Amino acid sequence: MFNLHKSDTAKKLKSKLSGILKVKLLVPLISTTLIYISLQLFIELVYSLNLICWGLFFDWLAQVIIAYLLFGFARRIFLFIILQAVFLSFIYLGNALKLSILGAPLTIDDIFSFSALYHVLNFPQKCLLVGPFILIPGLFFFNLKIHKKKSFVCLGVVIILALILRFNPHMVVNFFISKYAFQSWNQINNYRISGATIYLIYNSAQFFSERLKAPDKGQVDKAIRELGFLENKQSEIQKKEGLRNVVVILMESLWDPLLLKNIKFSDDPFASGFRELWNKSGNSFALTSVYGGLTANPEFEILTGHPANLYDKRILFQTTVKNKVPGLAAYLKEFGYESVVLHPYIPSFWNRVNAYNRLGFDFYYSIGDFELDDMNNWTLSDESLYRQSMDILKEKHAQDAPKFTYIITLTGHWPFLLNEQKRPPIIRTSSKIKEVNRYANLIRYNTAEAMNFISTILKEDPHALLVILGDHLPPLGKKFQPYVESGLLTSSVDNFDAKMLRNYVSTPLIIINGQEGPVKVQKKTPIVKRLSNGWKISKCWTGIF
Repeated sequence: MFNLHKSDTAKKLKSKLSGILKVKLLVPLISTTLIYISLQLFIELVYSLNLICWGLFFDWLAQVIIAYLLFGFARRIFLFIILQAVFLSFIYLGNALKLSILGAPLTIDDIFSFSALYHVLNFPQKCLLVGPFILIPGLFFFNLKIHKKKSFVCLGVVIILALILRFNPHMVVNFFISKYAFQSWNQINNYRISGATIYLIYNSAQFFSERLKAPDKGQVDKAIRELGFLENKQSEIQKKEGLRNVVVILMESLWDPLLLKNIKFSDDPFASGFRELWNKSGNSFALTSVYGGLTANPEFEILTGHPANLYDKRILFQTTVKNKVPGLAAYLKEFGYESVVLHPYIPSFWNRVNAYNRLGFDFYYSIGDFELDDMNNWTLSDESLYRQSMDILKEKHAQDAPKFTYIITLTGHWPFLLNEQKRPPIIRTSSKIKEVNRYANLIRYNTAEAMNFISTILKEDPHALLVILGDHLPPLGKKFQPYVESGLLTSSVDNFDAKMLRNYVSTPLIIINGQEGPVKVQKKTPIVKRLSNGWKISKCWTGIF
């Protein structure tokens, strides 16, 4: 009788444990579904990105698989659910934020931009950015438990998937392209029809499949022979007397707010002298390869004449410029020019400390070389940058050698904040978007300070050749709102027509030919055409070359 009772108890206990186990096995499925649906509804409610479609089923399924892989190492269920909530929020809310502000989804290439983004954020924003990178691994290891079979099976699956992604990425890319009909020119639609997780997996495979391989010596020699690059090189390169100084000023987020036709301004956001210069230049534009950020890629194009867009969205200063590049600075050096770059920010930002050297610059002056005596929020004012740049050039460099001076301003960077005690708001707008009001006032001061600097240069060196241009459009509000209201853009890049795309990548360009004044620049006019007596030295085209 006792044995029978004991047997019944064991069966009940076994049945109860079996029920608990079945419920546990459903935890990743249930938690993923609830968190996923909640995030998608929240994103749609707040950002109105129109991302909800049947195509998200496989995106959800991918997250379910990831959830079970994580669950295979979990000690406590509630910690696993917290980890999953943080992980999914980071992926989906991060994409929503980037899509609404910059009009592009998160990609694997954003890893290379992490440090740059971190440096331009305020403290609360830095916490939001860094938080997931601390919480996700922290929660995982705190809740880590190695189960005899389950953990090793999950680990084996992760290793197999990682090896496929790394060593056979073409297979992954081709699979997703065949399933979703992805279009290389329409990344937003690719994201919309596939979802954040599927898109990130596809983009990661694409990243590995497109990694550049350095050419061997035979390929280089063949290319040089075909181009005739070295033919009569020594006879062509001669130092010429009377070569002109060249000054290129890349102004952060330089753009004309008056193009926002549906917004009223109490005064012209451009300083009067700057507006006059641009008018005399025929209101010329340079075409850029980016919107709202990633300044290093327009720099690469300006300084090398090579298109950054050939390499997807990568920051070439960080991922590609690993050797000496025969750019404009290096080319001018062969004619006796001394090349100087001045930018009042940390030298590691966008890997500039290495990139400028590899592009042929002789000297690079960064934040440590400037006195931070006139700050607009976290940026050195353009006025101080120009003044100190002139002092550096006079005090530290010989005056008898021709110079190529390249200056990148910093004030003008989002979120467009000024020191209002020294630079109070002077322009009012009809826009309710705070960035529009801030930017209108900021660009007024920046263009006025640029005009003063231009006048100083031409007064001291009437023969100088000056080039002033912007790096990209300012990110004004979410989903391009002010641009949309004025008919310049639509709220989504994939709906742009040809004219909108041109608007999206056009920034003002002014070329001043010394005493002769501004030059009207036509399409594909060289930035530096002739420096002395018809001596042609550069084929560095403006815009997307």
